[in-house]
Amino acid sequence: MERNINKIRRLAKDSRIILIGILLLALVMLVIAILGSGEKRIFEIEDKCGKFVNLISHTIEDEAACETRCRAQCIGIDRKYDKIEFEKSGEECNSCTCFCG
Repeated sequence: MERNINKIRRLAKDSRIILIGILLLALVMLVIAILGSGEKRIFEIEDKCGKFVNLISHTIEDEAACETRCRAQCIGIDRKYDKIEFEKSGEECNSCTCFCG
């Protein structure tokens, strides 16, 4: 009889350990899901450029234009503006990388 009681106690203890493990795993998965939803979005905003009377014409002329377009893009996808990386090019199209949080 006492042997059966000890087996039941051991099973109850093992069940509690398993339950705690499952709860910890669920908590970790919840944290990952919450952090994953805050993933940053990064994309290039295309500068359409071309020669016009021996000058190169840009749709994204400077850093301010890049930031304005980036802010609008972030709002459009319901994200918060984070930053830009703008690179001016003398003879080619400028580079505008947009980061939304």
